[in-house]
Amino acid sequence: MYKIGEKVVYGTNGVFEIEDVREENVLGETHKYYVMRPVGEKRESFVFVPVDNEALTSQMRYPITKKDAEKLIKEIPDIPAAEWKKDSKQRTDNYKKLIGSASHRDIISVIKSVWLNCESRKSEGKKAYASDENMIKRAEAILYSELAASLGIPECEVADYISAACRKNK
Repeated sequence: MYKIGEKVVYGTNGVFEIEDVREENVLGETHKYYVMRPVGEKRESFVFVPVDNEALTSQMRYPITKKDAEKLIKEIPDIPAAEWKKDSKQRTDNYKKLIGSASHRDIISVIKSVWLNCESRKSEGKKAYASDENMIKRAEAILYSELAASLGIPECEVADYISAACRKNK
């Protein structure tokens, strides 16, 4: 059981801090809930997760350690980009599946794939597809939320931290 004050990753929703574990009466039934607040810039909302709902609590895990976050960042240049599918529906479905896996490597592969395609389109004088821009924003939000919590830095500094670490490791 998680404890008040602990940080957890909740599925693909980012990092949350457990603010309370309490009983709530909902529709005449009393259950114990984890009361969680997003960590970082989006702290205005709460999420209630029933302690006895395994389908929901199985989506909760501790963030990776600082050591593992630094190791992952060093590996980024070697992580291949996800396969680019020309059909936007197939591409979006594939990327959603990869992001939904909550695998750091899969999320990074999506970011790399979309970024490479966006750069290619820019060099041709074209704009990126809106669906791809949304996908990269979602993937970055998930990854950066956890890395920020693990590294002890604000989310807005994660991209620069990664860039500096990758330049240093060349």
